Amino acid sequence: MATPRSCGNCGESGHNKRTCKNPPKAREVTPVPVAPAISYAPKKVERIKQVESQEFEGGLPMVDMPPCLLRLNGYTQICSGSFRMTVPDDTTFDQIPNYVAWRRYV
Repeated sequence: MATPRSCGNCGESGHNKRTCKNPPKAREVTPVPVAPAISYAPKKVERIKQVESQEFEGGLPMVDMPPCLLRLNGYTQICSGSFRMTVPDDTTFDQIPNYVAWRRYV
């Protein structure tokens, strides 16, 4: 034989929590402690200085990758990997050896 069910609010039998005439019991809400926010940002940021080519051959910077001519935002630059050098606007591809020396590493 099944046991009679009781109300979830008042505990009496014969009705359920939805049809109960007694108001529901108020639950105490305990505040959850909040930890202080953790900042993962670095405290001191050091700027990385742009490193120029260390090797020079005949007074020209030495680059490892084949250089190319870049015209961007009104500037003309010679680029080779992370190396960049601003050159005059009328520089052509044939004049690149006047500004950098390229040595292929095999």
